Amino acid sequence: MIITYFAHVTNKNRENDEDILQALKKLGHKVYAIDDRNFDHQKVVDTANKSDLFLFHKGGINEDSLLEQEVTLMNLQNMLKDIKCKKAFWYVDKVYQGRERWISAIYSLVNAGFLVDETFLRRRKYPNLYSLKQGCSIKPLKGKKNPIYECDIAYIGSVYSEPRKMFVKEMSKRYGDKFRVYTDVHGQDFADLCVSAKMIISPDYPIDDFYWGDRIYRVCAAGGLMVHPNSYGLKDQGFKSGYNFIGYTDWCDLTEIIDYFLSDKMKKVRKEIAKRGKELVVEKYNYVELCKKLLSKI
Repeated sequence: MIITYFAHVTNKNRENDEDILQALKKLGHKVYAIDDRNFDHQKVVDTANKSDLFLFHKGGINEDSLLEQEVTLMNLQNMLKDIKCKKAFWYVDKVYQGRERWISAIYSLVNAGFLVDETFLRRRKYPNLYSLKQGCSIKPLKGKKNPIYECDIAYIGSVYSEPRKMFVKEMSKRYGDKFRVYTDVHGQDFADLCVSAKMIISPDYPIDDFYWGDRIYRVCAAGGLMVHPNSYGLKDQGFKSGYNFIGYTDWCDLTEIIDYFLSDKMKKVRKEIAKRGKELVVEKYNYVELCKKLLSKI
């Protein structure tokens, strides 16, 4: 199959897009990769029309302002109308506010769409839309202990909303220097951080029973111990709290878990849980396996 992949393919901070690109190639497909932030409309159309599939994520949508979002959405719609091969998107973000407008405007222009937000799919009935979570590289980078990243509790990610700001504030207040925030760590540094910190913690916002991001896959794949909100859907994926990750339900539960697992006597247990978490995601949730599932629906 010949695939035009329209994504952040030249952004070193977007490892997932590069992992998907390499997964498609590993499956034996010829892939034309075009960056969706700086592109020529006609070139994209011409390349796609020489392909069997046009695969994209947000399709160059700019969410900086409502005006830019509407203009870029219109551009994407026009481009999809000009593309004659099969078309599919994989929307790897929470669907809320203006993003539902994106789904409504695009789904009828594609053969299939895939969302990580299964909660949204369960609440809305759109034809040809499927749930497909993110994952990890088929060969994730191996983390190495690095004194720079050694700490008890690490949070990796942006602090972009009031719930997350409050989470970070309360964690800092309770744990002080034991808790560290890393907002721009990628590649080998990310892998090193995951194995250098005793645990990597995820806030509960905006996670719910059937939506979560890629953090749990990437941290586990790197060999880190993931402390993550309990989500009902995680059970269906083989995640079991206390076995291959540590799940929590609320703030009191979280602090009790942290205090318990940080003790020196739990060092071996932490390593065993992290090891089983890595085995699960690398075997079942690598991008080669996920791309197989995606292509089987098209």
